[in-house]
Amino acid sequence: METKADATKNRILDCAREEFLSAGFADASLRRIAAQAEVTTGAIYRYFPDKRALFTAAMEEAADRFHKLMDGMCKDTVLAAGEGLSYGPGDSRENIARFYGMIYEYFDQFYLLLMCGDETGGRSFLHEFVKVEEESTLAYLNALKKHYGSDYAVDEVALHFLLEAYVSALLEPVRHRMSREDAILHAQNLSVYFAVGWLGVERLLRGESEESLIP
Repeated sequence: METKADATKNRILDCAREEFLSAGFADASLRRIAAQAEVTTGAIYRYFPDKRALFTAAMEEAADRFHKLMDGMCKDTVLAAGEGLSYGPGDSRENIARFYGMIYEYFDQFYLLLMCGDETGGRSFLHEFVKVEEESTLAYLNALKKHYGSDYAVDEVALHFLLEAYVSALLEPVRHRMSREDAILHAQNLSVYFAVGWLGVERLLRGESEESLIP
């Protein structure tokens, strides 16, 4: 059962999201949030020590869902790789659909994480996403290496560049506030492009020469 204190806190968080969306993080006003939530600014400070903490709390639900979804997809992919099953375009399309399903359920929060994350002094959502993708991709490639007994050396610098490009492209629909349908249409082509490229990396991992990948 929701207590009066919980109801007040949730009302503050709802009003904070609206204020951050309309004004951005830097120009957001705790006074306006308080007025909209029908509390004093002192009441806000009882729950949140500063504006950054309020922003983090207002985006917490989306951030938690993101990490749970990504952790689950990583575990499934690494488990399959341990059995020699590659991550292909079909897997990519399925996971992208799941990803955007989550994004559009909490769209405003993810939009704010992407557009205002740097202003809060913490790691931006884009950089957090790249970090998660790097960790999961390395785990996937290492599982394949173990399965095939490969000594292929992963170029982690190049991996970072590729994943930053991929993640940035995936988040463009959020940045431009596209519809979910348009976002998925955009991402399906993107998934084929990157998934086919990774299949080439896996052929190298299995011991094929670079020359064999050139048509």
